[in-house]
Amino acid sequence: MEPLKEGDVILTASTGRLGRLIRWATRSRGEPKTKVNHAEQCVVGGSMYSAIVVGALAKVRRRTLWEGYGRGRIKVAVFRPIFAQPNEISDVVQIAENSVGSLYGPLKLPLHFADFGIGRLLFWRKNKEDPLIFRRFARIKRMPICSGNVAHGWYKGAGVRLGGPWWAVSPDTIWDHFKMNSNRWCMVWDLTCLRDIAQGKVA
Repeated sequence: MEPLKEGDVILTASTGRLGRLIRWATRSRGEPKTKVNHAEQCVVGGSMYSAIVVGALAKVRRRTLWEGYGRGRIKVAVFRPIFAQPNEISDVVQIAENSVGSLYGPLKLPLHFADFGIGRLLFWRKNKEDPLIFRRFARIKRMPICSGNVAHGWYKGAGVRLGGPWWAVSPDTIWDHFKMNSNRWCMVWDLTCLRDIAQGKVA
């Protein structure tokens, strides 16, 4: 598998109940099945054993990719910004590094769920964006959720929106944005279990 580079964005799909709930709740009306439920930012490139990522869990943590995903069945996808300049990537990485230690914002999740729920309740038209009603209260960058932490770094560091306002995007929003903008975001790894790679089941 190709090594990660500084600036890569990691999207993951877990098999746990919370991961499945997030994927179900953030699926917009008319969309295919949601694939991912978590996002992290690569801040130091390297192999799957040595690359370092930053992501919001119970708090924003800095760890190796392997430490986070090497021992379970969580699948990992990696996207690379092929448009970004070195100074932009450096700024994005620095913003991610500065967020380390921040407490996670669990109360922001219900705000996201509420907007997606309203979209379904009102029979939002197919392919129309879900409403941004409750998520407007999630703008505070203190106590981030995973997707907001990544999107905030790209917006402030490079002026890039990952599919919507940084405070409103979900991991699925970021996934859709990357897939629809493949001329700017290259998929380096499709969703893959690191343990399968280590065991030689994936080339």
